[in-house]
Amino acid sequence: MMDCRPVAEDARGHIVEFFEDEQARYDALTAFCYPPLTRNEGVFLVVTAEHGRVLESRLKRMGLDVEAARACGQWRVADAVSMLDSFMIQNTPDAIRFLDLAGGVLRDMEARYRRVHVYGEMVDVLWGLHNHHAALELESLWNDLGAVHEFTLFCGYSSEYFTNPEDRGYLRDLHGLHTHVVSANSGARTSTRYP
Repeated sequence: MMDCRPVAEDARGHIVEFFEDEQARYDALTAFCYPPLTRNEGVFLVVTAEHGRVLESRLKRMGLDVEAARACGQWRVADAVSMLDSFMIQNTPDAIRFLDLAGGVLRDMEARYRRVHVYGEMVDVLWGLHNHHAALELESLWNDLGAVHEFTLFCGYSSEYFTNPEDRGYLRDLHGLHTHVVSANSGARTSTRYP
């Protein structure tokens, strides 16, 4: 049976996980989304189309009425690539466009739900395109939103992006932009808090 506890039960910050494979990603996403949806809290996902389809299918099999949650605005899913296209200018995030777009969604959800949970993989898409600086800048912009809105943010990256020694140097920067780093080692999921 799958463990459906949240990624970090006490986390109200900016969480990052480096996924070893797609199964680990789907397990973590399910664990992140399922509890808030059963507690009538808002969930906003910015994912690739495939990840969104698989996750919705999983949640439906677990008995959640995803369509009803979507109809009332509790469950919102945006395509990561399309959303990036809406605020990227010359391979760089435009801060005003991003803050207006994501901030608008958060304002609307905060008006309806006492707590909002956001999962995003636009940064993973950018990293896959080797646009590391844009990914780091986008992480920072999410932190700017966190100073204005209260939400839990969970970011996911494929761990395969960090096998190259050149890319591993970016890990320290990524860790510094997050309050929690979750790692999966031999099936054990642990959380480390970073100041």
